[in-house]
Amino acid sequence: MGVRSGDHIKWRGGVAHYRRAVPADCRAAYGKWEETRSLGTRSETEARRLEKRQDALFEDRIRAIRETRNPHTIAARIK
Repeated sequence: MGVRSGDHIKWRGGVAHYRRAVPADCRAAYGKWEETRSLGTRSETEARRLEKRQDALFEDRIRAIRETRNPHTIAARIK
């Protein structure tokens, strides 16, 4: 799992939104510069719980993008 870089919750109109910058080496494959989405809650406690789930999904996607460029993974597919 990646290193969590802090708070990824931004509040807009009292509603929590998840916001996370996509690492530069993954932007082309990811298709955007940042991941943003409404968490659909006004509760800070609920937002923190939902943020953890979004962090896990984000990290999984970044890991998958980087794995496709791993020379060992590519060599294993060729065999």
